[in-house]
Amino acid sequence: MELEIIKILLGVVGSLLGVLTLLIGWVGIRIHARLDSISQSLQAIEHDLREDLSGLDRRLVRLESR
Repeated sequence: MELEIIKILLGVVGSLLGVLTLLIGWVGIRIHARLDSISQSLQAIEHDLREDLSGLDRRLVRLESR
């Protein structure tokens, strides 16, 4: 009788650990996807800022040359 209860409890614990593993994996995938989109946004912002800075640098060189 006791061995049957232990087998059932081990099965339940194993199932719960499997579900927990799936949940942690799903959350990890979502976080990774979100970080990728943030990284792409930051790269686009950096590109725009570098273009603006380059334009300002050219203007400054023109003023200094006068």
